[in-house]
Amino acid sequence: MNIFRHIIPTYSADIRFSHVCKLWRYLIHCTPEFWVDMLNSPDINWNRLGSERLSVLTSSIQRSAPLPYKIPISIRMDMLQAILPHAQRVSSLSFMVTSASDLAAFLALDMPSLETLFVAGTDENIASEGLRLGTGAFPRVHTLRVTLSVLHPALAFSALRILIVHCGPDEGIGPLLDLLEACPQLQSLQLALSLNRHVHTSVITHLEVRPVISLPSLRHCYIIDNVYERPLLMSIWVSTFLQQVHYPTTAHLRVICPLARYTRLSAFMPSSLPTPYICTLHALEVCFESLAPARPGEWRLLVKGYTDGSQSLDISMTDAKWSDLARSSGPSDILFDLARSFSRAPSISLTALRMDFDSGVSVVQNDWLLVLQVLPTLENLTVRVDSANNLLTVLRKNPGLCPGLRTLSITCDNGSGVHGALLTVVEHRAGEGLGLENLTFRGNKAAPLSDRRLERLRALVPNVVTS
Repeated sequence: MNIFRHIIPTYSADIRFSHVCKLWRYLIHCTPEFWVDMLNSPDINWNRLGSERLSVLTSSIQRSAPLPYKIPISIRMDMLQAILPHAQRVSSLSFMVTSASDLAAFLALDMPSLETLFVAGTDENIASEGLRLGTGAFPRVHTLRVTLSVLHPALAFSALRILIVHCGPDEGIGPLLDLLEACPQLQSLQLALSLNRHVHTSVITHLEVRPVISLPSLRHCYIIDNVYERPLLMSIWVSTFLQQVHYPTTAHLRVICPLARYTRLSAFMPSSLPTPYICTLHALEVCFESLAPARPGEWRLLVKGYTDGSQSLDISMTDAKWSDLARSSGPSDILFDLARSFSRAPSISLTALRMDFDSGVSVVQNDWLLVLQVLPTLENLTVRVDSANNLLTVLRKNPGLCPGLRTLSITCDNGSGVHGALLTVVEHRAGEGLGLENLTFRGNKAAPLSDRRLERLRALVPNVVTS
C-alpha cells in the first residue's frame, strides 16, 4: 500500500497495477489516496473515456472514501445526482447550470468539504428574482468562479474570500452588485470582461441608481478587459462599477486591457466618490513603451500608483490610442484623460510623478501644461523623454506651476539646446520663491553642461547631479 501511495496514477496505470494479482488488486482498491490522486491527475483526459466516463468516475469516487476529492470534469445535475451519496466529500467542483431549478436543487445540498466552486450557466439569465432558495450548507467554500447569468446572493457563502466573475458590459450590473452586497468579507475580486453575443440589450437600462456597496476587507481587485468591439459600452460599465463599490485605500486595483485602441484611461480612473485611489494616491508612474521595433506606432501604456509606499494601482493598456489624428505620434488623448481624472477629483494627495516616454513618443507643450496644472501638490517630478524642450518651455512660461515642486529629474535622449532653458527655469522659480532643492539632468546625446552654467545652477539648487 505504501508503494501505491508513491505512484502517479493514470487510467492505464490503474488497469496495469490492479491486474498484477488478486492481492495487488485488493490492496489498490483499498488505497483511497491513489484514487484521490487519480481524480486529480492532469494526465487523464476524462472526456476521452466516452461512455465509460461516468462508471469510471463513480467507481473512483467510491474508492476514494473517506478522503475529500476533486471532481475533474464539469458536471450537470444528473451526474451530480449519481454521486450524491459522496457529495459531502467533494472539495472542488465545476457545475453546469441549465435552469433555475438546477441552481435551486444544487443550493439545497449539504457539501461541508467543498472549498472551490465554479458555477457556469447558459447565455440567458438563470438566477432570476423568483428563484426558490434551498437550505443547503456550504461552510468551507472560499473560492467561487461564476458566470454572470447565474449570479445570485445565495452564492454569498459565509467563508467566501475569492470571487471570480466572467461577465460582459452588455449584461446587467445589478446581479453582480447584489452578490457583492452580500459578501462584505470578500478579499479578492476578479472581473473577466468579454462580450456576450447573445445579449442585445442596452447597457444604459442596467445602470440603476443604488446605494454604494462597501467591501471593507478587499485586498485585490483585478479587471481583465477583453472587450474591443464596443469600447464606449465597456467604459460606462467599468466606470459605473468602480463608482458603485467602496473598498479600502490599501486595496490593489489591477487592470489589464490587451486591446485598448479605443479604450480611454478615464474608464479605469473615475474621479467621483467613492473611488478612493484618485484622491489618496501619493505617487504615480506613467510609462509609454514601444511594443517592438517591428510594430511601429503600437504602444503599451503602464500606469502604477502608490499610497503610503504600497502599490494600489496597476493599469496595463496594450495598443493604446494616442490621438484622434491617424498619424499622431503623441499621447495627447491619454494625457488629457489623465489630467481630466485628477481635475475632477474632490481632493488630491499626489506628491510624486514619474513619466517615462519611450523613443519616438513626443509630448507637446499643451499636454505638459494640462498635466502639471491639475497637480498643484506635486513635489517630485521625474521625466524621461526624447526631447525636454517642450517641458522646459512650459515651466519657463509658467513659473508658478506646481508651487511645491522641490525635486526635478530630467533624462532626455536628445539633450542638445536645452541647457539654457533648464537654467532659465531654475532661475525663474528661485526668483518666485519656488526654488528647487534637488536637480538631476542627463542628456544622452549632448555635450555636458558648461562649468559656468553648472556653477550658476549649484548656486541656486543645493543638490545638482548631471551627466
